[in-house]
Amino acid sequence: MSFFNSVSYYNCKENIVFTYNSAKSLEEYLGWETNRNSYPVASLEADFSQKYLLEQEGNQVRILEAHNVGGGEGVVFAMPLEIDANAVPKSYMIFTVPYTTLHKIFGEKEGIAYTLAYNETPVYSSEGGRGNYDTHILSVFLNARTYSWQLDGLDIKWHLHPLYFLKTIVPEITIQAITTFIVLAASLIILLQYVHKSYEPINQVLKRLPRQELKKTNLASEFQYINFMLDDLTANKEVLEQTNQEMRKEKYLYRILSGQVKPEQDFVKKCLEAGINIDRRWYACIILEDIKSSNGLYGTFSNAEKTKDRFSNFYSVEINDNTVLYLMSSDLDRETLEQRLQRLKEKENATVYISQLVEGMENVYRAYSAVRDAAAENGYTKEGEENQAEYPVLELQFLKAAVEEENIDKAEFSVNVLKENMPNYSDAVRGAVLAGAGNIFCGDKASDYIREMTDFGADSICTELDMWMKTYMPAEKIPSGNRKKVLARNMHTILKYIEDNAVLPDFTIKAMAAEFGTSASNLGHQFKKATGQTLSRFIDEWKIGKAEEMLLAGESVSEVSRKLGYLSTPAFTEVFKRLRGITPSNYKLKAKREE
Repeated sequence: MSFFNSVSYYNCKENIVFTYNSAKSLEEYLGWETNRNSYPVASLEADFSQKYLLEQEGNQVRILEAHNVGGGEGVVFAMPLEIDANAVPKSYMIFTVPYTTLHKIFGEKEGIAYTLAYNETPVYSSEGGRGNYDTHILSVFLNARTYSWQLDGLDIKWHLHPLYFLKTIVPEITIQAITTFIVLAASLIILLQYVHKSYEPINQVLKRLPRQELKKTNLASEFQYINFMLDDLTANKEVLEQTNQEMRKEKYLYRILSGQVKPEQDFVKKCLEAGINIDRRWYACIILEDIKSSNGLYGTFSNAEKTKDRFSNFYSVEINDNTVLYLMSSDLDRETLEQRLQRLKEKENATVYISQLVEGMENVYRAYSAVRDAAAENGYTKEGEENQAEYPVLELQFLKAAVEEENIDKAEFSVNVLKENMPNYSDAVRGAVLAGAGNIFCGDKASDYIREMTDFGADSICTELDMWMKTYMPAEKIPSGNRKKVLARNMHTILKYIEDNAVLPDFTIKAMAAEFGTSASNLGHQFKKATGQTLSRFIDEWKIGKAEEMLLAGESVSEVSRKLGYLSTPAFTEVFKRLRGITPSNYKLKAKREE
């Protein structure tokens, strides 16, 4: 079936309509001749009042109503062939469509009515035939939904009766709702079975917990407690993963600083996995001493380490509680970097030592050696240590912190650097290094080991250091499966343990870590992650805070030292002065004068 009943061409200037078998004037074609009483059967019968539509400016389609379209009523579509929107068309293509055709297209769907209008004049309705249909025919659609499409005066409307929704859309929605309900019900059953299986092991754990910790009166409170425990375990897992990542980064930083850089692809891959970019061109080492009074440098370096910069990276390792070693890498030009490093050196009220720039990761050890020597030349020593430029203060402080934390990587770094430089030390410095390292590793037993030695050459001392490493450092870190307790997310457990045990004479971080089923290094990492300060520093601050209270209460210095678990009064005095800048006796006298 053809959509159009006929197709004609109308030349406006000649006023001729060309059909497939004739040529007529427009008036004759549309039945507008006034001097004729009848027209041939082939002629249309259009309303003469619609003639103005063909004389309007614009390129929009015109629509006229007509009789005798395919033997009945219909619609005439006149489409201009010119695209000028500001002129009267010069020619048209004329298409005729009978209502019967429109009705077959639009009028066979139950519950849907269509109307076609041009310039707000109805020309067709699927319910009423010609445009002058009775308006009551659509009265059933007063509450129906109406959708329309409009273009250049042409307006097509679809009227959807409520019954259409009930018969077509509602059944579809019902089927989807039933399907969704079945899926949800099945999912709920599976979920309940999974929860039951998952809850049973937790329930067995809860049964083994002390009853005083389970003050629950109903199932809801028990689930609340379980949720807390699971949340706590999840948080601790995240902290543990972050701690392991930091320890991996520290491990490879120590290897790079000690010159153990391997060009193999596996080493490069592990460095990248640990978060170390080893593809930079320039490197420099920086030592920042007395971080609390560093005039903001510590915060600046910390922020730089956390920031993912396109051109530069900062990495840090702690030498002790108050001193940090930084490795800076950058792809900026050398002149810019040297200017920035010079500004750091000129920073007031900050003790900072900076190496020269070196090119390539394989030369980082040169930068480390340079900054270490610069610190030694400027008196980077501690009270009671050798005040010689060649004395390896930095490495021994690394070693002391490593043994206290059970940090194998840091200890290996310290020992490797000491062994590397041992042939270059004088006999006096070798002896001092042997005594210092022995005291760190073995404590009181160091003198016994040294007395048994017959050769104090560089090779013999290196052999002794290796033996102490194997004897006093754990061969491997405690695996997570052997932990006896879980480190509490809010640190409450740790703080409570410190309050109860820090004043005991035999209290050590190593013993505390063993109580929590982990290593001193791992415990220290987690504590710093949660609080922002090292565990040993926190303990010292806590004990000195207690000391201040006791001194102000009138207790003697020796009594306070004993009660806080210090091995001797001088040891207590040294820590107090380091943290407060004044001796305990003077602190007590100053407080009395201010009363």
